[in-house]
Amino acid sequence: MKKSYFIFLLAFLVFHLNAFLTFNALAGVYFISKPDTNYDYIVKKYEKPCQATGYFFSTLNCPTNKKLSVKCPDGDFYRLCSCDLETLKYNATNCVDETSGVKKLLSGISCDENGVSYYEKCTCPEEYSLSCTGDFVPRNKVDYCDNKYSLCVCDPNKFFKCDNGPEVNAKECFDEINGTMYSNCKAKKVGCGDGEVSLETYWCNQALKCFIPSL
Repeated sequence: MKKSYFIFLLAFLVFHLNAFLTFNALAGVYFISKPDTNYDYIVKKYEKPCQATGYFFSTLNCPTNKKLSVKCPDGDFYRLCSCDLETLKYNATNCVDETSGVKKLLSGISCDENGVSYYEKCTCPEEYSLSCTGDFVPRNKVDYCDNKYSLCVCDPNKFFKCDNGPEVNAKECFDEINGTMYSNCKAKKVGCGDGEVSLETYWCNQALKCFIPSL
């Protein structure tokens, strides 16, 4: 009986001693073993949480013609670095006169994004610089840009070409298409019929009168 009890006690002590040594061995391995393969990523994520979650942009790597947006709550990094469309409003699609359809010129600071070039300025071509006011009207009323025209002519309702010359004190108007035009023209003289002779040949400043000379 005593022998069996002794054997049981010895087995019990050996079991617990082995368990104790195993625990310490494992504990030692824990403290000196190589970190898990994800350890470096976890450390980087802890040190730079913004970059690890998709916030890559800052003032150092976002060009001046682009705009930072969607800020990381844990640092000075942003998710987006895109063209500043509040400043660069114009592209090949919208840089036209909305009414006439005349294409304008893109200029100034530019920014390319997703295959589209955006620009700071959208201006009319140089030839569209005339207002055509007063005695002048546009030569072509549908060819304009920002309410400016490329060519003005004298208003045909006010000025005329005078085949017989202008009246005294008539107002003049000149344009490169029609030349000089006048507000009032002299009346056209009525000539004599076939075989008739004008009395103006003999008397000056007389009303036109005609007669048939005697044979």
